Amino acid sequence: METCIFWTAVILASSGEGILPQGPVSGAVAGTVRLTTTVTPPVKPFLSVSWSFREANVITSTSKNVTGPQYAGRIFLDRATGSLELRNLGLEDSGEYTVNIIPDGGKTNVSISSPSAVLIEDKSSTNLTCEASGNISSTVWMKDGRPLGPTDRVTFSEDNGTVFLHPVHSSHHGAYQCRVSNPISSVTVEHDLVVNFGPHNLSIVGPSPVSPGPGVALQCIAASVPPANFSWTFNGNETHVNSSLYIIERLEAESFGNYTCTARNTVTMMENSTRPDVTRGGRS
Repeated sequence: METCIFWTAVILASSGEGILPQGPVSGAVAGTVRLTTTVTPPVKPFLSVSWSFREANVITSTSKNVTGPQYAGRIFLDRATGSLELRNLGLEDSGEYTVNIIPDGGKTNVSISSPSAVLIEDKSSTNLTCEASGNISSTVWMKDGRPLGPTDRVTFSEDNGTVFLHPVHSSHHGAYQCRVSNPISSVTVEHDLVVNFGPHNLSIVGPSPVSPGPGVALQCIAASVPPANFSWTFNGNETHVNSSLYIIERLEAESFGNYTCTARNTVTMMENSTRPDVTRGGRS
């Protein structure tokens, strides 16, 4: 009795045509058959050679060999050409075999590109494209290390290679990662996207009410990219304090009143103010 074997071939980052002889090969039960490619041994060894049968691994050879348990001791792989020898054939070996070869030139090079533009929250739109060479089987996007999914402002191209942000939001500011994978490896690259926004969520941290005596510090806080510029007024008068920290050296009667912090973003051209009252202890 004979075992009849068909085969197909895939060479990634190269042409797969003509690397296998036409038609099936046959071998006797308990005999041996050689699935011989027509590949000329390359100058650099293949990155990967893998054979599969009915979607199950026969052998995958990269930096090491992983052999399917049912083929242990029954096969020989010619790493230079990708040819496979099957020994001790059984009827269950009949069917179609697939060889997948990745040449050294199929190594994946990945980068993220994005239009060069100043992005302002709610006014600008942009996109990021994951550019990869070689064999790519999947592309996954992440932001700040977490999976990135579609929203009303985030959409993806059909092949997942490009993410569209329209319009940009403050939450889009950060590091984007693109991970591309092929049968033997995956590569992740990162791109920092700057979205200018704010100042948002302006607040002042400091004690009130307070009692006359030792001084106090008022800290003005704002979410802003780039960092906001600050200024202060006291009871409507300029103080010439231009930092986020306002220090009242000593609390006297004339120190109590309205301290206003104004934060300005020089890119978005937005500003925001907040006004806490520094009141004397015991008073509302």
